[in-house]
Amino acid sequence: MQKKIEVDWDDALAVIKYKNAWHFYVDMEIMFLLDYTAYDSEYKPAPGRFRNGTLIVDENNTEIWLGALARKLAPDLLLHTYWENTEKRVLPTFVIDFDQKLWVGSNWHHDQSPLHKCQPAGWTTLEDDVMTYLPSEIQRYFAM
Repeated sequence: MQKKIEVDWDDALAVIKYKNAWHFYVDMEIMFLLDYTAYDSEYKPAPGRFRNGTLIVDENNTEIWLGALARKLAPDLLLHTYWENTEKRVLPTFVIDFDQKLWVGSNWHHDQSPLHKCQPAGWTTLEDDVMTYLPSEIQRYFAM
């Protein structure tokens, strides 16, 4: 039997499509902002520190940014992933599709800032039901 995986309430699950493959990451919500300067224009990162120094994620540093994310989950673990100290399953908060330049967020906790506005120019960004932006083969990982 698979052990229950617990996620801190301050974190979020993002489903990320990169180079035509789907990936699942857990981290603080602000880690999933692709243009951190739109969120905090004063922050100056040291190389290798927060977000591995990536303030604006683009095609040249996506893999560096992905490497900065706290936890990658294999798809088969999603059915066993729960919010800390509950029996409530973790569902995606964000869908980030690099192939389509699409960022969708829903039900984030972080002070309800308009996080969809913290994404790079040229991206389609919105606040909506993230499940509708996932193909059925990915949606099934979150079936209740």
